[in-house]
Amino acid sequence: MKFSSEKGLSITHGGAEVMAGIRFWVCPEGAEPIYLPLAALTGERAEFSDESGEITGALWIVEAEGGLAALYIEVSYYPSLGSRRGQNHLDIERAAGIDIAEMPFEKAMANYMRCNFWCGTKICGSAAELPERTQALLARLHGGGYMLLFATSDGGFKSNLKGAGGGTLFAYSHYPQNRISSCVMLFGFDEDPYRLPERVAEFGIKAMKKPIKPKKERRSLAKTYLSRRFRTQTGRYC
Repeated sequence: MKFSSEKGLSITHGGAEVMAGIRFWVCPEGAEPIYLPLAALTGERAEFSDESGEITGALWIVEAEGGLAALYIEVSYYPSLGSRRGQNHLDIERAAGIDIAEMPFEKAMANYMRCNFWCGTKICGSAAELPERTQALLARLHGGGYMLLFATSDGGFKSNLKGAGGGTLFAYSHYPQNRISSCVMLFGFDEDPYRLPERVAEFGIKAMKKPIKPKKERRSLAKTYLSRRFRTQTGRYC
């Protein structure tokens, strides 16, 4: 997976676009988003900046074997306010994100938060149909195979995906901040959609350095623990 600028900024996998027409923005507290122009681009990193250089941002991709990747976002927001700096903060409800003109897929199933405690599903024919607070998206791609996207919680920020034009991925926080450096999206590609959730989740745990273990490792530890308790209490081996 890498960035491309042949038809505007896009993210590609295997030569095919998975997110096209990307526009990067940051949102000051209580204001409208500020769109930052592209300043530098490599296959793994895209950098953005306003003219003064006081508001900068970046997107970068960390890829692993087996069609797995993570998208990270970085923002530094320190606008000049007369003789004082840094008096404003990023908006807590939509600190920064990207607008996506198109996400090419045949059909997709979105998992989204209906409220703070329950999730629902919706079948979508385009990214514009994604519901608010989409947490995961399983899409059948035009070229064959499947793509799974997971929104994340990392570095004091939570990300969400929603339909707006073509789609919007954004990060937010529960308290005002001036900087972001966190993972905002996990990607997985596979011919078998049933293998994707576990594979992407295990990759995400490692990519974000979360202090938890994958389910199969927890099961193995539980089985070992119960076996040892059985031997200790009975003196028998199971």
